[in-house]
Amino acid sequence: MLKALEYATDRCYEKFYALKCIDIIVNCPQLVNVKSLPYGLTPFHRVCFRGHKCLIAFMLAKGADPFLTTVVGENALCMAIYYFLNNPMDTDFSCLEMLAETGCGFGFKDKYYNNLLEIAFNKNHIKLVQWLILHYKVSSHKFLRCLSTPPI
Repeated sequence: MLKALEYATDRCYEKFYALKCIDIIVNCPQLVNVKSLPYGLTPFHRVCFRGHKCLIAFMLAKGADPFLTTVVGENALCMAIYYFLNNPMDTDFSCLEMLAETGCGFGFKDKYYNNLLEIAFNKNHIKLVQWLILHYKVSSHKFLRCLSTPPI
């Protein structure tokens, strides 16, 4: 079933295969987070890479883990950003928003954030650059600000 799901997710832009993904996941939801060799891609990563908003929402509802990373460390958000880099005319970032709402993001020193931001900038994908900058998450270290109140 995993091979059939991988095949369907790679072709989810076609309605038949998108429906096939749903059918397989309804019957075997545990397959959503299974990594395959050699790159460690999950079916969820593959759907994110295709930017399929409905399947992303469906898989999240069925337990997809957006924090799982590939062998090289890319998460579901990275995969979805690759979709927009490859499809600059699509500016409906709702799938990025869904992933960001789960808490999936980039850390303070995330090399993928810098690389993806640079690629988006070099491709002149202004809306994606703006989205990346607006959704950049600072690390869990809280920066303390010195507060002073005026004398009374």
